[in-house]
Amino acid sequence: MSVYLPIDSSFYKRNRRLLTDKLNNDSILVSTANKSFIRSGDGSYDFIQNSNFYYLTGIDVEDVVLVILKIKNRSEEFLFIKKPNEKNTLWDGPLLTKEQVSLLSGIENIKYLEELSGFYKSAINGIETLYFHDDLQHKKGSISWEKHFNTQLKKIFNRKIQVNFSEMLIPFRLIKTDAEIHQIKKAISLSINGFKKMAQIVEPGITEFELAAKLFYEMKTKRHAFQPIVASGQNACILHYIKNDDVVKKGETVLFDFGAEYGNYKADISRVLPVNGVFNNRQIEVYEAVHEAFNAIKSEMKPGNSLKEIRAFSKDYLGKQIKKLGLIDEINLEKTNKYYPHGPSHYLGLDVHDVGLSDQELTPGMVVTCEPGIYINAEKLGIRLENDILITKNGNEDLCSDLPLSIKEIENLKS
Repeated sequence: MSVYLPIDSSFYKRNRRLLTDKLNNDSILVSTANKSFIRSGDGSYDFIQNSNFYYLTGIDVEDVVLVILKIKNRSEEFLFIKKPNEKNTLWDGPLLTKEQVSLLSGIENIKYLEELSGFYKSAINGIETLYFHDDLQHKKGSISWEKHFNTQLKKIFNRKIQVNFSEMLIPFRLIKTDAEIHQIKKAISLSINGFKKMAQIVEPGITEFELAAKLFYEMKTKRHAFQPIVASGQNACILHYIKNDDVVKKGETVLFDFGAEYGNYKADISRVLPVNGVFNNRQIEVYEAVHEAFNAIKSEMKPGNSLKEIRAFSKDYLGKQIKKLGLIDEINLEKTNKYYPHGPSHYLGLDVHDVGLSDQELTPGMVVTCEPGIYINAEKLGIRLENDILITKNGNEDLCSDLPLSIKEIENLKS
């Protein structure tokens, strides 16, 4: 039994229909699930599904291939799965049956992977366009199972038009349905509940990894949305600090950047806690500067604005805040970036940094983050505040409003 309630198969049917409507006639679309990879010996890395594959199928296991045929405006859908066997059941547990895969995905034609090669041969005649998936967010030169799979696929359909369908899914994935928003809200709720309980054990002498362990335990989630950041003192000035192996010291603050995952949908939240239970005067100054920026930036997150425009707004606003703090003598982008080097937002969904372009207008149904910060290496102080924001018809909804942001409320979390 799954640890989360899956979205109904009608959602995945809808997603495939939207995509299929955009396909050329006389085409084949092939997409593969991710694979788990060996770490060393017989140990494997944690399996995480390809987000686009999951968006189209609702299947969260490896060794599955989706095929969509579109011939003369008529389409057929197939899933090819691993055939159950006694050895696999003994060592790894039972595989999904054809009936289970069909129920989750809404696809009726379920076959075994052994049939895939013959299927290609029977389908290749008359096919003019091959649609494959290659994640646009993969860093150049990175190696993935998907790239290997696509290399073999292109050899089979080597004389056909070849199209990466990644971009075609972006407009659909950007606008979240009610079912998707429910999953995100659930991930956020688990994150908030876990953080509130973890906050009660912050004290001098505890380690960052103890706090990370407590947070994970209390979130009651199968998996972090990403490697959590638990950064005390100067570590908070390292934007992607994930070592989490330092000792928390008296008088410092601890920056947490964390999120639970629920049904493959992510939360992404940042907070800062005072180790002593209360902030000192300078910490309050910097915290309030970021808090004010957070509220100002969040007010710009509304239909019609773009993340690119909001980024420019945030750089101007934070520049003024940084000058007020006495860190710079004049406001320009170079000096602002020294203390605020990142952007204020990204899309959120099946990926923490979800698909979407920075210059497109925000539209109701999009979910973005709001995350300004100020980092002062010389003072061993980093403050970042981050909530997840749903764009609505009349503005936005702060999905993380149940987790305090004000100084007083943050200090009261310890009690």
